Amino acid sequence: MIRFVSIFYLIVLFFGTSTLALASKNKTLQMFIWSSELAPIISKGEGTDKVLDLMQYQGIFVDIMAKLPTELQVSIDVSLIGRARGEKELYKGVYDLSILSKEWLSQPEALVYTKPIYVHREYLYAVSEIPDVSLEKIINKAFICTRRNYLYPKLKDYFDRKIAVRMDSFSEEAQFKMLLKGRCDFVVTNEFVGQAIIDKYQLHNQVKHSFKSLDEVNFTIAFHPRNKQFVTILNKHIEMLAETGQLEEIIDTHRFSAVR
Repeated sequence: MIRFVSIFYLIVLFFGTSTLALASKNKTLQMFIWSSELAPIISKGEGTDKVLDLMQYQGIFVDIMAKLPTELQVSIDVSLIGRARGEKELYKGVYDLSILSKEWLSQPEALVYTKPIYVHREYLYAVSEIPDVSLEKIINKAFICTRRNYLYPKLKDYFDRKIAVRMDSFSEEAQFKMLLKGRCDFVVTNEFVGQAIIDKYQLHNQVKHSFKSLDEVNFTIAFHPRNKQFVTILNKHIEMLAETGQLEEIIDTHRFSAVR
């Protein structure tokens, strides 16, 4: 607690009273997500087309924001819109933030980012052991179940060259159902969701993931540049959570609850 308070007052001293004014004016930030099920970072447990306050969701980002000092908290309205449209409107400033990493964006230099929250790892999943050989050999002539509107930088070239075929689904659970029915050869998803689905449906003896991760990126929150000052404050907060072990606790809380 002493360390938390000391960091808080250092932030206030460094940025001055204008920092506190940001919160005191009850500023509401506009956030977009393209699905109400983006566990473990943010999810609601059920679909919605309404604009909802962030605290009506659950997940890693929700808990991080909830732990901000009261004087620095801001309201965040979350809108559910298409991934491509949301990205374009984030660049234009229609939205203030979203859960995006640089590697997933067409104009990464146009935004500012938080410190990495965790390492986002994606794996291939199959109903048989996946050999430890080159990716091209593994997926040659394969049908791969993917999530609609998701970008897969490590697979894009293989899809473009017709080495593998992309098959989109609206959810990761639908991807695994297609895999089990033999409609695709692989599922690609992150380790949190993959393990949660395996646990939920008791697929430990049926589904295996690749020996090596398909892709690893530092997971961040992307903001429009007008929020640069708040991002700096949020980064100090994330740093404090990491140093005190609270960030790891938050991640562990949601690690195995990615699918409910």
